[in-house]
This record gives sequence, C-alpha cells and structure tokens, in this order.
Amino acid sequence: MRIHRAAPSAYATFATISGTIALLWGLAVWRAGAPWKPLLIPVGGFALAALWLSRFRVSMDEERVEIRSPFGGRRSLSKQDVLSVEFAESPGKLESPATLCIRTSEGTEVRLNVKVFAPHVIQDLLALSKHPRKAA
Repeated sequence: MRIHRAAPSAYATFATISGTIALLWGLAVWRAGAPWKPLLIPVGGFALAALWLSRFRVSMDEERVEIRSPFGGRRSLSKQDVLSVEFAESPGKLESPATLCIRTSEGTEVRLNVKVFAPHVIQDLLALSKHPRKAA
C-alpha cells in the first residue's frame, strides 16, 4: 500500500507566509518595543495550517484507493468501480480550482482538493480512470 500525504511544499508555503509575518513583528518588538504576544498569531496560524494539511491522505493498493480530507472524511473506493477521474469543470464557491472529481459506477462523485499533493500523486489519481474493469 502506498500512502501519500500533503507535499512538503504545501507546508513550506504556509511556513513562509507565517514566518514572514512573525519576522516582521519580531523586528517591531526588537526595534520599537512593541508587545511580543501578537507573535503567537502567525505561530498559531501555522500550527492550524499544519494540522489541516496533515488531514489530507491518499492510500492506494492494487484493489482500492482510500481518500481522506479534512471536511470530506474518509472514502474508500474500489479501483474497478472508478469510471472517470478529471478536474472539476466548475468548482464550487468554496472549492479550489484544482478539485479532482472521481466518478464511480455506483453514481457517486468524490471531490478532492489536490492542490496540496505532489504532482505524481495527482497523476496516480488521474490514471485510475484507465484501470481495467471486470467484464459485465
């Protein structure tokens, strides 16, 4: 079983943003005597972002794919039941433009924000639609 988590670059993005804010406020504390407690805001923000990113997971073996996301919960799909995998044509208001839609033979659609994953994970998910199926 291969388990994929959010890419290190996703963590680095949030670390850069919160680190820059913390650095700028740290300079204000050092140079102007500003209060130090606001430094906890970017540090806490990074901690929340890291917790959010840690909830993304894609596990694959020969037969199944399991997808976990912070707000979507855990979904397990048989590779043989996957009909198509493609990027969403019209993502919802709260969805990323990098939302992948996985449609199954049961008529369900699983939507996943793949922006946080490495490119090879996205390619593995897109390849699910080419998986051989049982004859009916």
